[in-house]
Amino acid sequence: MDERPPRPTHTDLRAYKQLEKTRLESVLAEAKVWRNGYAMLASGAGATVALVGVRLGESTPWGWRLALTGFLGGGLIFVAWALWLVLTIEGGRRSATIELRELIAKHNSFTMYEVWQADAALKRLARSKWMAGVGALLCFLGLITTLWVPSPAPAGVPTAVGSVAPSGIAPSASPAPVASASSPSPVPTVS
Repeated sequence: MDERPPRPTHTDLRAYKQLEKTRLESVLAEAKVWRNGYAMLASGAGATVALVGVRLGESTPWGWRLALTGFLGGGLIFVAWALWLVLTIEGGRRSATIELRELIAKHNSFTMYEVWQADAALKRLARSKWMAGVGALLCFLGLITTLWVPSPAPAGVPTAVGSVAPSGIAPSASPAPVASASSPSPVPTVS
């Protein structure tokens, strides 16, 4: 039994040629949308890094600093990488002159060259989506980690019970009454 796949009709061929003509334009339009999203994500990650940096103090343990640097810094790097990949889709990988004879020799037609470009752009776009996803996850984990970072104690406040107060006087359990030499004595009343 010989089962051959059905041959494409003329309508199918015309529709496929139309798809080939518009594929590169649609990929570029999709890349523009993702570029704007990545730029917003990078701005949000940068703002998160700035807010977290203000919260950290000298008393923040190095382990927490290392975790936040890994999460937030790594997330920002991945998002920036995804943004760069999308920008290379829109602007091209490198500036070079295009020779029509070389294109025809390599791709058989200019339309096939555009299809090849669209395919390469789709692969970069898929890679950039993966990078942005990893970057967003790392930034989210960094943001969640900031909830667990111990807050530094305000200056001048003792951190442990029984520690020495900033003025050099040990705190006592109950404050002693202060006697003053200038306190008024009771005034007798005349009846």
